[in-house]
Amino acid sequence: VYSGTLIALSGCGDFVEETDTEACNKAIDERDYDTATSACTSRKDKATAWMGKAGYDIVNLIKASSSAPSAHTKPSSLGTDDPSGAVILNILQKSTDVISNDAKRATAITNSKNYLDNASALLHPYLSDNDSPLSIDELLLNTYAIAFAMQLDQIIMYDNGTTVTSIVPSGSSG
Repeated sequence: VYSGTLIALSGCGDFVEETDTEACNKAIDERDYDTATSACTSRKDKATAWMGKAGYDIVNLIKASSSAPSAHTKPSSLGTDDPSGAVILNILQKSTDVISNDAKRATAITNSKNYLDNASALLHPYLSDNDSPLSIDELLLNTYAIAFAMQLDQIIMYDNGTTVTSIVPSGSSG
């Protein structure tokens, strides 16, 4: 009787192993986006993980809804901040209220832009794919990834208080 029970109980370990989908969902639920980007296998889940890593998740959306966006840089002779940028930084939790150190915030903004680009790179090629079309959720993720990345790109190029030292973009004019 004991040996049969022992065999039956030892076999139960196989039933409690976590599936890839469960590992992915758990990582996303726990906001462990580093794990999620490697554990998730579906396009939507992997893009969700990249978006989360960029700062776009439900927790940050709730935080952003309870706080007004703050100016990213102090007003100067150039004028005040574009409110769209301040809203995006508030949503992604990259504002001066959250990250007061300019160098750390510049790195966080650049990293977020790269993570948003990763999400879009997963989804964008399927916009016109009839064999594997994007779901509504994937279309929305792609739209937000592109829109937020474009706004962060503007901040990276023009925010002379955080990410650049010149008021105009650098580059060759040849």
